[in-house]
Amino acid sequence: MTEIRTGGLIGMLDVPRLELSTPVIEGDDTRTLKRAVGHLPDTPMPWDEGNSAIAGHRDGLFRPLKDVKAGLNILLSRYQNW
Repeated sequence: MTEIRTGGLIGMLDVPRLELSTPVIEGDDTRTLKRAVGHLPDTPMPWDEGNSAIAGHRDGLFRPLKDVKAGLNILLSRYQNW
């Protein structure tokens, strides 16, 4: 299992059809969620086995998700330089 320190960049979350593109940072504290979406530290990394979870404010960076529909492409690209 990969460990990344709190505040470390994990990757980018993109939903092209909704024009949503945001960094994903390790952590779910207030500071993290003010500047990006956060990976919940008590869940596996997206590339590790198990269910991973990310969080964001619905009236902030996740606002475009109000228009999400089944079949929409949601992409998470992994940051390679940590």
